[in-house]
Amino acid sequence: MLSHLLLPALCLLGSVTAYPHDEHSAELTRRHNAHAIRSLEGCSHNLLHNRELHGSEEFLNSHAKRRGYERNIDATDLDRREVAEDEKSIKCALTPQSILGPYCPIIRTDIREEEPGIPMVIEMKFIDVDDCRPVRNAYIDIWQANATGAYSGFEAQGTEGATWLRGVSPTNSNGVVRFISIFPGHYPGRTVHTHIMARVGGEVKNGYYQGGQTPYIGQVYYNQCLIDQITRLQPYVQNTNQLLTNLEDRFFLEVQSKDYDGIAKTSLLGNRLEDGIFARVVVGIHIGK
Repeated sequence: MLSHLLLPALCLLGSVTAYPHDEHSAELTRRHNAHAIRSLEGCSHNLLHNRELHGSEEFLNSHAKRRGYERNIDATDLDRREVAEDEKSIKCALTPQSILGPYCPIIRTDIREEEPGIPMVIEMKFIDVDDCRPVRNAYIDIWQANATGAYSGFEAQGTEGATWLRGVSPTNSNGVVRFISIFPGHYPGRTVHTHIMARVGGEVKNGYYQGGQTPYIGQVYYNQCLIDQITRLQPYVQNTNQLLTNLEDRFFLEVQSKDYDGIAKTSLLGNRLEDGIFARVVVGIHIGK
């Protein structure tokens, strides 16, 4: 599998309507999933290089210094070992595409806008499954619900015109992009998730990304045990929506296979859960010509 939970001591092994943007064509998903899972064993040497780990460490150390907490070095070392195992055995390739929701093309890496919640740095690496190379300068959109389960930009919720927890940023020369966010909240009919979309061939105008092709639309999911821990903390305990587990979420189940589970690899940013989460995923996509 792509991902493992790296939060030692936190966890043991162990009919509601979704938002309108959660509805999509089941036939489209079936067609995509029919050819989505391909082996990346031949691309494993390109998945994650030492220089990228150093880049992540520099970013996270700088983030910790700005926020005033001490990094959890043990969790970071464990994360590095498991990433090395991923390079040897990962079999996920063309990640199953998922559902599309409204997005905000403002170019930025910090999408919080003062929204309260457990801090989260999410790092994504995009690989072109056709040539096993990193996808450079792709613009990655991200959007998610806040701690109490609301999205910005919804008239029915009174958030029309708001842009919190939405943004877009380009991948670097290693195909990597990072965002500063909060751990998402949940809403009726869905498990906890983060929406992502990759776009290429567009252009930047007045701080917004416009045009281009969209080779990938999907979601990042999180370990159920981690979700259960965070929903007991403020401000997530104020979320009165029914919490649907991963295995109760039909969209989550649609992308499952023996080689892919869509769950981010996670570790603590500091020594406490309240210091935040570092989440990492590798996404295989087809760019085409």
